[in-house]
Amino acid sequence: MTSYTTAASATVPAIGPTVSSDGASGVTPASETRPCVTFRPTTPHNAAGTRTDPPVSVPMAAGTMPAATAAADEPAAEEAATADAAPAAESLEDAIRRHRRSVDQRILKNEIQRQQSRKRQEAMEQRYNERLEAMLKEASSRDGGTCCAIIDIDHFKKINDNLGHITGDRVLEALGSLLKQRLPPDTMVVRFGGEEFALLMPNCDQRAARRCAEDLRAEVEALYPAGIPITISIGLACSQDRPDMSLTQLLNLSDRALYAAKNQGRNRVCA
Repeated sequence: MTSYTTAASATVPAIGPTVSSDGASGVTPASETRPCVTFRPTTPHNAAGTRTDPPVSVPMAAGTMPAATAAADEPAAEEAATADAAPAAESLEDAIRRHRRSVDQRILKNEIQRQQSRKRQEAMEQRYNERLEAMLKEASSRDGGTCCAIIDIDHFKKINDNLGHITGDRVLEALGSLLKQRLPPDTMVVRFGGEEFALLMPNCDQRAARRCAEDLRAEVEALYPAGIPITISIGLACSQDRPDMSLTQLLNLSDRALYAAKNQGRNRVCA
């Protein structure tokens, strides 16, 4: 009996009846070509060199593919999948680059805005300092001089820590409103830091400034903003005896007097 081996698949004219994959039978036209598997004999020739058994081609059912053909198409399918994935990978890289550019642009924009805001603030501070210096020189040219008072809310940090920053803000608002109502119109009020205020009182001698500071301290003690008791310490300094005193020197003297008031127990005025 002759044995056969499977050769490469080929496409040959399909002749005779065929059976489809769903079991329906029919006759394939002679002109139609169908994929088939060719089986070749292992001993195609006899001793005289004459072919004994011809190769046999078996038509495949419609919609199927020979194993050899499918195996040959696998590299092409992989290449197609790789080609399809390449644009997607490039698109992801483009998206990452766009995102980084967007982040860099936002950082640069924020930095520019921060610098512009800082320049505006510095310009405002410069104009404000020039105004204070002019006020101090004008007052020093007169007999009264200028007095400066620095006010600090006692134990303000405890108010924020124990009662919350909202309560602390209400305390600051209440004190600011009192200063605006209580002080003379020509007094300049400046907020220093978190809980400190500076008062610049032109044409005012030390006796009048101390009396004003004491009255202010007593009114704050009776204020009870947000339903809580508060007190203030005040450091006072005047340029009456030193008409050539600069604004920085006047503030430094007021700050030293404020620390003296704190060291003596708070809720008091020191000059």
